[in-house]
Amino acid sequence: MAQTPQWSIFRAAVFETETMHVLWYQGESRIVIGEDEKTPGNSLMANVIVDRLNSGAEIAEYHESGDWIIDRPVSTGSDDNGVLILDIDGDVRIEILDSDDVEENVRLAQKVAMILNTTDFSNLASIPLVRIPPTVPTPFVQTLPVRNHG
Repeated sequence: MAQTPQWSIFRAAVFETETMHVLWYQGESRIVIGEDEKTPGNSLMANVIVDRLNSGAEIAEYHESGDWIIDRPVSTGSDDNGVLILDIDGDVRIEILDSDDVEENVRLAQKVAMILNTTDFSNLASIPLVRIPPTVPTPFVQTLPVRNHG
């Protein structure tokens, strides 16, 4: 019997000309991959992350010597448990959305960072690309916290 995927990807409109990829875990928005000039890679990144998380494969232990590192937002308050994932240039590319369990948020961020750190993006023929729906389900607006990273 095949395992039912628990992670899925949706695309959400942010402004008239911008979208972002939202990764859902069992119906809850958990990860956001924001739009920027590196957008063509965002769909691929979203697919890689979802594929590895759904596969149940072991993920290497996190270390800060990779290209992708985690950080907490500067304006982190006691009620903000979100975690940021930065690329090699130090740009915020991915956010683990706020939930009640800060340790679980950090563990998820570490998994995502290590998935990206251990993926050979030059050889991705083995990763099945999924069709990303053009819109996010209705509850998305209610579950996505708004935060300014500036």
